[in-house]
Amino acid sequence: MLQMTKLEIIEDSNIISGCQNLLGRKRKRGNSEKYRISPSVEFNTAYIDGYTINIHENTSFEFFKILLDAHNIEIDSEKLYGIPADLMEGGSNLVKIRKDPIISKIPNRFFYQIFKEKHVQTLKDIFEYQSFDQQTLKFLLELSVRSYSIEMVEFILQHCPFDVVDKRNIIPHLKKSDNLEFIEYILEKLYQVRFDRKKIFEVITPSYESLYKHAELDHIDIIRFFVENGIDPSNRKYLVLETAIRHSSFETAKYFLLQVSINNISENAILAGMKSKNPDFVKLLIDHGANVNVKSGAALYYGCLKGATEYVSSLIQNGADVYIDNSKALQKAVDKNYSDIVELILKNSVRPHEIIKTIFVGVCIRGHYNLVKLFIKYNQVPKNFLGEALYYALFYRNTVIYELLLENGADYNVKSGKMLEMAAQREDKTFMDILLSKKDIQISNNSRSLFIYGCKYGKVDLVEKHINSKSRCFFRNLKGGLLVALENGQERISKMLISEINDLKEVGNKALVFACKNGYFDIVQKLCDSNEVDVNMYEGDAYFNSVSGGFQKISSCLIKAGLNMGYIDMGKIAEACRNGDNERITELVQTKDINISFKNDLCLKLACGRGHLETVRLILRLKNE
Repeated sequence: MLQMTKLEIIEDSNIISGCQNLLGRKRKRGNSEKYRISPSVEFNTAYIDGYTINIHENTSFEFFKILLDAHNIEIDSEKLYGIPADLMEGGSNLVKIRKDPIISKIPNRFFYQIFKEKHVQTLKDIFEYQSFDQQTLKFLLELSVRSYSIEMVEFILQHCPFDVVDKRNIIPHLKKSDNLEFIEYILEKLYQVRFDRKKIFEVITPSYESLYKHAELDHIDIIRFFVENGIDPSNRKYLVLETAIRHSSFETAKYFLLQVSINNISENAILAGMKSKNPDFVKLLIDHGANVNVKSGAALYYGCLKGATEYVSSLIQNGADVYIDNSKALQKAVDKNYSDIVELILKNSVRPHEIIKTIFVGVCIRGHYNLVKLFIKYNQVPKNFLGEALYYALFYRNTVIYELLLENGADYNVKSGKMLEMAAQREDKTFMDILLSKKDIQISNNSRSLFIYGCKYGKVDLVEKHINSKSRCFFRNLKGGLLVALENGQERISKMLISEINDLKEVGNKALVFACKNGYFDIVQKLCDSNEVDVNMYEGDAYFNSVSGGFQKISSCLIKAGLNMGYIDMGKIAEACRNGDNERITELVQTKDINISFKNDLCLKLACGRGHLETVRLILRLKNE
């Protein structure tokens, strides 16, 4: 990118862009033109610091070397653009495209990263490349002290003395170090005398803020050093220990708990420690007397909220009360559908959880099969609760839950048989088949839903129960039930119902259409003999249904009952189309003068349905004549 260039004509504003791989590119030019080469890309130094966020040994310095040396990049105008030296500004074909380096020095942020990551070799490479003034060396020496690396400090000391730094800037950083060897090394450099441990403590006695930081980071060696030399762990109300507990600093907490009673620690700190992801740390607190049920079982609740199975297991193994605060931890695990944690709690329960009675129906409604199965497996739900849950599982069409409840003894006759009625009303065949397979199922004989369902799906037992009851509900829905049975092809039930009807005027014509469509000759004959039907009703639909189905016996019955002659002629054509008799079709259409498209292209539909290709072609031709 740094070597990408553009060729500019000095006399005008035309610009030819190019880069080093465009060898042999030529351009027609005037005799008086002069040219210059300049960079295509102006590097934005604002982004350089961002590059140093994730540095790697050596590679990042190579990047900065390129930026520092960018002004030395030379371009050959003859090779790149075919422009000889005499036409170039300055009279040379070798052109430096930048007058100044992109950066004049390595950014300070880069040095922060080097010392933070302790990249010694990168630091050495930089010093080989350039030299630094005294002020920069002082800055780098202070950074080396912050790195807590003797190797990095010694390297900088090869280039400047230690006395350039101010002791007041060094001591605060030593208080943050957990490396006693490094602390001793720096102090001896600062004071030019030998330091024993007691003297080190006197110089770097920590502030409580730095002590808390050591506790947070579990710097046990330096903490032990401080305590052995006079720091009282009870100062500031044991806040050092509390800090260690809050941050799960195992070694530090273990060290202090051997000296301090955990009863001196606040409940909030204990709870924070109980939330540790390290089960060994939780056990450490419990072994030293921490209340595993602190703050009404908040630790167990937290584990259930986060879905931390191993953590919950550790708490339970160490005595957590799974019933505390109305089993709120279990409630949360159920809300989150953490079945592993729910089972863990139920395994360790000695009696049913009262809250499950309240939430069980809701769990069934949401379709949480695994949870329902666990509640039943661990005897958490009384039998009388299963029936109500069964009702709602049906209501929300949770088939799997419904079957599970039935397998485990749920009362399907709950709510006085309303369950069967609801399944019938919703025409849920799966549930109806399951319920009707039960020998002791309660079947109402006064239910429109059950009666109509039986008529539609051929459930003879349901229909017979209503017929035998002779209830008001039965007589009110008798005629409607007949039409439903006929429309859905239930011949046996249709015959049962039609024998119960004395007056067919209200439904006779519709019943005739359905009976003809299904080929029910006995019912058609009964309707015709009743003299309460009009065979020509609905533009002869009953007759055309019989012709379409090939029910000749029914067609003859309708003709005898007074069928319109025009419908008879149309029926003959329709029958010929159904049979693929092209000669007969042609003869009838010509002699009867009938439009072949009658009854919404019935003839074409019959021919197509029977696969008579030539007949289809004939009909299409006749339609267009």
